[in-house]
Formats: sequence, C-alpha cells, structure tokens
Amino acid sequence: MFYTNREHGLNLASILARMLMKNKILAGFFLIAVSCALAAITRADVFNMPPGGQKSLEFVTVGDPGNVADTVLSGDGTTLFGAVSYTYRMGKYDVTCAQYAQFLNAVARSSDPYGLYDANMQFVATGSPTATGCGIVRSASTPYTYSVIAGCDNFPVNYVNWGDAARFANWLQNGQPVGAEGPGTTETGAYTLNGATSSTDLHYVNRNPGAGYFLPTENEWYKAAYYKGGGANAGYWLYPTRSDLTPSNAPSSAGTNNANFRVGTFYTDLRNFLTPVGLFAASPRPYSTYDQGGNVFQLNETKFALVSGAFADCGVRGGSFNTLASGLTSAQQYEIDVATDASDVGFRIGAAVGEPSSFALLLLAAGGVLVRLVIARWRGSAAGGSIRANRQSAERLPHVLPFGSAGPTSPALASGRRSDRRGFRCRRRGGSCCRECHIGGVLRGNIRSSSSPAVAQ
Repeated sequence: MFYTNREHGLNLASILARMLMKNKILAGFFLIAVSCALAAITRADVFNMPPGGQKSLEFVTVGDPGNVADTVLSGDGTTLFGAVSYTYRMGKYDVTCAQYAQFLNAVARSSDPYGLYDANMQFVATGSPTATGCGIVRSASTPYTYSVIAGCDNFPVNYVNWGDAARFANWLQNGQPVGAEGPGTTETGAYTLNGATSSTDLHYVNRNPGAGYFLPTENEWYKAAYYKGGGANAGYWLYPTRSDLTPSNAPSSAGTNNANFRVGTFYTDLRNFLTPVGLFAASPRPYSTYDQGGNVFQLNETKFALVSGAFADCGVRGGSFNTLASGLTSAQQYEIDVATDASDVGFRIGAAVGEPSSFALLLLAAGGVLVRLVIARWRGSAAGGSIRANRQSAERLPHVLPFGSAGPTSPALASGRRSDRRGFRCRRRGGSCCRECHIGGVLRGNIRSSSSPAVAQ
C-alpha cells in the first residue's frame, strides 16, 4: 500500500509523478534506473538462465552450525573434515556449461588474457574420457562469441582450474558486469587476483573478508556432501548420496542411490561421459545438493603446502565420470595444481547466507537514490545520514597454507592451456595407493576399506 502524506493528501506515487514532471534531472535519473533494470533482464544473469530447460545457479542452505568433524581419517591420514561453525550456502548444482558461457560472453569477448576459455571445452562425443569437453565453442575471431553445442547446456563445465573458478566467483561478487577481464570484473571481489595465473601466484590468493560468493573450503564442501544433518553430532555418510552402500552408475532419475562414475570399463554415458547436472533427481545429498559425487571432480578453496619447485596444489573431491565408486567416498582426498585444467574437473560455488541476487543488487543500486529523494520530499526535509547495505559476511577461514549432439569431435587435446599435464596426486603420501580410480593411473586414490561394501540395488 502507499502511505499518505496527511498535510497534502498526496501518496508517494503522486509525489513521484509531480517530481518527475518538474525536475528534468530527476526524470533523467529515473529513466536511467528503468533502463538499467530492463538491461538486467537481457544481460548475463546466471541466477535466471533463459527458458528452455537451462539450469540456473541455485543455492541451498547448509545449517547445523558447530557440527563435529567426521571420525574417518581422510586423505593424509591425520586430518578430520566436515566441522563448520557457521551456516552458509552451497551451489545446488555444479556450475554448468551454459552458465560459464554467459560468463565468457560478459568478460572475454575482446580478449582472454587470463585463459578463461580452454579450446578443449569444444570437443564432445570424442570417445575418449581424457579428451571430452563440455561443449562450449568460441568464434574464430574477435569480438569473440561463446556458444553451447545443442544438448550440452546443463553439462558441468570442465577444463577449468582454480584461477578460472575464483574469477567466476569474482564476477558474481561484482554483480555479473559486462567488461574486459580486469579489476571490477574478474580480478577483484571475493579474491584479489591482480592477473595471477601461475601456480605460485595463485597459491597465495586467499578469500577476502566479506566475500559473498566463493569457492567452498574443503570443510564446507565435505559437510555439504557427507554430513547427515539434523544436529551437531548427526554423523556422516560414506557416499554423497545419503548412503553407506556403493551407488549404481545407471543414468536413472528415479534411482535413490545413483551417480555418474565408472564400473570397470563401463561408463554412465559412453558417448559424452558427462551427464546433465541434476540428472540423478532422486539421489540428492543431505542438504539437497546434487552431483557432489561423480560427473566431475570439484575444486575447493583449500590449498596445500607449497613445495618449492614441485607442487602448488588445491583440493579436489567427489570423484568423476572416470573414477570407480571408491573415488566418491569421504575418504578420497585428491589435489591438483592450481593452474592445471582437466577433462574431469569442474567446480561449484559457495555463498554467504543472505547474499542477494545480482538483479536485486542492480535494482537496489539503481533505485536507492530515487527512493531517498521521494521520501525526503514526502517528509519535507532532506534525508540525513547515509544509506548502508548490511549483509552477512562469510567468516574468514584459515587456509591450509604454511606461508600466508553433433560438434567437433577431435580427440586430440588442444594446445595453449595446462590440461591434464600432471594429473592428480593422492594426499596419503607414503601410504598405499590403488590405481583403480583412473584409467592409466593418472588419478590415484586410497580406498577407505579393504572390504567391498554392499552394492545398492
């Protein structure tokens, strides 16, 4: 309802109309605000993807703050995971091919100095699990345009590294702006990258205080995937399908314990290898996330000790289309160089509680001054003070840092990015590693138990 000014008998709408008629400057600002709002409807907005079945970027709340850590030794055999002292949000799905293409079309048209696009993304249905892309195709010349091969929109994006994922988070933090890669688009926001692309430079990039969108830490990711929920000491599942039984890899939307992974030489999808996010609709995780097990490994924010001349690694978890079931378990902890891409690596975004959508941010920014002017006129005096937006900030977390269907089908890896160069390393250094988790032994992992768990039907 409109609140009426008793003295003049005019409601706010009437006051606004009269002010616009009498004040050309105010009228001009109003038109700009309306134009911005209309532009937001047509510009890139991964929170509201175009109709036609494309998944939008959605979040679920991960509650139960102060939960205990898992009791299972994971990764290096000494550290327990999953304890998080605050409520936060987690991406319901992995970031998709179509969402990432919107990002590229917003910031990487004139040039792509930080290598956000990998030419291997364009290859689909290759018949090779180590050379399959998600279906993003870039035009031959500038200004570049990025399109998605039909049927690939909801595949998780792959061939991305830690720096790419951090820049995507920055873009969200900055309101999904359109402009060249740099400060205000990709280099500042949740993370201060300032052009960092090398392994060593990316190693020292940390989450900034107050970040609204970010890569989840290993504990944040682990809790969303395995914690049973419902209290501070509810326990953990072995698989991120709310089960301690080995999942099925059948591509079923009705199966309650299903995921995209490999059984021997049998893949869930022998043509594309990737499957659309949310395909396993009846197999959500405890907090209603999907695909935290299988499809693609997911990068997390946590980095490991920098080994001079050797590794500058971050964590990846969840297994992929190219791992066996053991790769999906809570005991499987892997690391990958922060500047290396791979065919089975993607990411999902975390968010602070209460972070508004980009459209809401734009409307607030465009209309805030106008509302203040109207209210001030209604009250008959200038509005005092300043308007400050209050939002809950993400708690800054300690890092593990010691110092601070047709398309191109070429199976050959494109050049220009560090793709699948070194592969993954098992965190259980010095322990026994099995080679079952990745064909050819590129990806190695430790299994939780020597006994084989029962298989879910």
